[in-house]
Amino acid sequence: MKKPFDAADFLISRAGGDYDFRERLLARPKETIEAELGVTMAEDHEIHVHEETYTTPLLGPPRRPTPTPTASPQPAPIKTSVSTPVTA
Repeated sequence: MKKPFDAADFLISRAGGDYDFRERLLARPKETIEAELGVTMAEDHEIHVHEETYTTPLLGPPRRPTPTPTASPQPAPIKTSVSTPVTA
């Protein structure tokens, strides 16, 4: 039985130790990931890779839920670390 594989961890680790791979991943993420993992992604699938720096932190809000025919999509709440209530 095969062990689970975390592609994101693998790619981040590889980019941390291989400068050429990191540059390819930043310039052409979809093609680089397809070649590295031996997969083909759907043509309309987009991959965005951003390099975090000390002056450019990254924020990734949670994914919006997939709308269903009976319910309208509701934005997912954004979690904060504010200790006092936030009022609108």
